[in-house]
Amino acid sequence: MVMVAVNPAYRAQLGYVLRQSRAAGLFYAGSYRDFAVTPVVDNVVVPQLLEFKKAVSCSYGETFLESGDPRQELPRTTACLPPNARGPAAEAWPIRLWRLSDDR
Repeated sequence: MVMVAVNPAYRAQLGYVLRQSRAAGLFYAGSYRDFAVTPVVDNVVVPQLLEFKKAVSCSYGETFLESGDPRQELPRTTACLPPNARGPAAEAWPIRLWRLSDDR
Protein backbone atom coordinates (compact mmCIF):
# COMPACT_ATOMS: atom_id res chain seq x y z
CA MET A 1 0.00 0.00 0.00
CA VAL A 2 1.32 3.42 -0.93
CA MET A 3 -0.12 6.45 0.82
CA VAL A 4 -0.22 9.70 -1.11
CA ALA A 5 -1.77 12.94 0.16
CA VAL A 6 -3.71 14.75 -2.56
CA ASN A 7 -5.92 17.82 -2.22
CA PRO A 8 -9.35 16.60 -3.43
CA ALA A 9 -10.28 20.09 -4.63
CA TYR A 10 -7.79 19.56 -7.48
CA ARG A 11 -9.87 16.99 -9.33
CA ALA A 12 -7.51 16.68 -12.28
CA GLN A 13 -4.53 15.99 -9.98
CA LEU A 14 -6.53 13.47 -7.96
CA GLY A 15 -7.63 11.64 -11.11
CA TYR A 16 -4.08 11.68 -12.51
CA VAL A 17 -2.54 10.24 -9.33
CA LEU A 18 -5.13 7.48 -9.11
CA ARG A 19 -4.92 6.58 -12.82
CA GLN A 20 -1.11 6.53 -12.87
CA SER A 21 -0.97 4.34 -9.77
CA ARG A 22 -3.66 2.00 -11.13
CA ALA A 23 -5.35 2.35 -7.74
CA ALA A 24 -7.81 -0.35 -6.81
CA GLY A 25 -9.06 1.40 -3.68
CA LEU A 26 -9.27 4.72 -1.90
CA PHE A 27 -9.67 5.72 1.75
CA TYR A 28 -10.86 9.30 2.06
CA ALA A 29 -12.31 11.84 4.49
CA GLY A 30 -15.90 12.81 3.66
CA SER A 31 -14.98 16.48 3.74
CA TYR A 32 -11.81 18.54 3.67
CA ARG A 33 -11.81 22.22 4.73
CA ASP A 34 -15.55 22.57 4.07
CA PHE A 35 -15.13 20.82 0.70
CA ALA A 36 -17.41 17.81 0.17
CA VAL A 37 -15.15 14.97 -1.00
CA THR A 38 -17.76 12.20 -1.32
CA PRO A 39 -19.44 13.66 -4.45
CA VAL A 40 -16.04 14.01 -6.12
CA VAL A 41 -15.21 10.38 -5.36
CA ASP A 42 -18.64 9.10 -6.47
CA ASN A 43 -19.06 11.21 -9.60
CA VAL A 44 -15.56 12.02 -10.82
CA VAL A 45 -12.99 9.56 -9.49
CA VAL A 46 -14.71 6.16 -9.51
CA PRO A 47 -16.17 6.38 -13.05
CA GLN A 48 -12.72 7.19 -14.53
CA LEU A 49 -10.81 4.26 -13.05
CA LEU A 50 -11.05 0.87 -14.76
CA GLU A 51 -9.24 -1.12 -12.06
CA PHE A 52 -11.03 0.58 -9.16
CA LYS A 53 -12.83 -1.71 -6.70
CA LYS A 54 -13.67 0.16 -3.49
CA ALA A 55 -13.86 3.68 -2.07
CA VAL A 56 -14.17 3.91 1.72
CA SER A 57 -15.07 7.06 3.64
CA CYS A 58 -13.30 7.28 7.00
CA SER A 59 -15.59 10.05 8.28
CA TYR A 60 -17.93 7.98 10.36
CA GLY A 61 -15.63 6.56 13.05
CA GLU A 62 -17.25 3.50 14.59
CA THR A 63 -19.42 2.86 11.53
CA PHE A 64 -16.27 2.73 9.42
CA LEU A 65 -14.55 0.32 11.81
CA GLU A 66 -17.59 -1.96 11.96
CA SER A 67 -18.01 -2.01 8.17
CA GLY A 68 -15.15 -4.45 7.60
CA ASP A 69 -15.46 -8.22 7.59
CA PRO A 70 -12.63 -9.75 9.66
CA ARG A 71 -13.13 -13.07 7.84
CA GLN A 72 -12.40 -11.56 4.43
CA GLU A 73 -9.05 -12.73 3.13
CA LEU A 74 -6.76 -9.99 1.87
CA PRO A 75 -5.33 -10.29 -1.64
CA ARG A 76 -1.76 -11.44 -2.08
CA THR A 77 0.64 -8.74 -3.19
CA THR A 78 4.28 -8.44 -4.13
CA ALA A 79 6.73 -5.82 -2.96
CA CYS A 80 8.41 -3.49 -5.39
CA LEU A 81 10.95 -0.69 -5.20
CA PRO A 82 11.05 2.61 -7.00
CA PRO A 83 13.75 2.60 -9.69
CA ASN A 84 15.97 4.95 -7.68
CA ALA A 85 16.12 2.85 -4.46
CA ARG A 86 19.71 1.86 -3.67
CA GLY A 87 21.94 0.95 -0.77
CA PRO A 88 21.48 -0.78 2.61
CA ALA A 89 18.50 1.37 3.59
CA ALA A 90 16.60 0.18 0.51
CA GLU A 91 16.96 -3.46 1.58
CA ALA A 92 16.06 -2.78 5.23
CA TRP A 93 12.46 -1.65 4.75
CA PRO A 94 9.76 -4.00 3.42
CA ILE A 95 7.37 -1.10 2.75
CA ARG A 96 8.45 2.10 1.07
CA LEU A 97 6.69 5.39 0.54
CA TRP A 98 7.92 7.89 -2.01
CA ARG A 99 6.66 10.99 -3.71
CA LEU A 100 5.18 10.41 -7.13
CA SER A 101 6.84 13.58 -8.39
CA ASP A 102 10.34 12.59 -7.21
CA ASP A 103 12.34 12.08 -10.40
CA ARG A 104 15.75 11.56 -8.80
